[in-house]
Amino acid sequence: MNTDCQPSKAVLHVQTLGDLQILANGESLPMLPSRKSRALLGYLLLGGEVQRRERLCELLWDSPRDPRGALRWSLSKLRTLLEQGGADCLSGDRERVVLDLSALQVDLYRIRAQVGDPDA
Repeated sequence: MNTDCQPSKAVLHVQTLGDLQILANGESLPMLPSRKSRALLGYLLLGGEVQRRERLCELLWDSPRDPRGALRWSLSKLRTLLEQGGADCLSGDRERVVLDLSALQVDLYRIRAQVGDPDA
């Protein structure tokens, strides 16, 4: 998975340090409505690889009610937000979810690249 996020390819800029924000053309997009949805975005951004839906449910939704339904709802909201900004970068199937970082410029990855240590 690409975590280098080339600025020339980036459609959206994501600020993870400080308040979580997504910017399109310098304008802040409305943030996701729930804390769990924002946590999901952060996990997908910083995880940098394909995630199993089961693992995401265990990590974020400990309620026995309907964690898969809650995950579907959050993914739907996240997909809508990203597409609103022009980035069709969230995909998955019945078992897995992945966020393609090539359409995103993430502040943390940019800082790591400037420091010269991608594992810092």
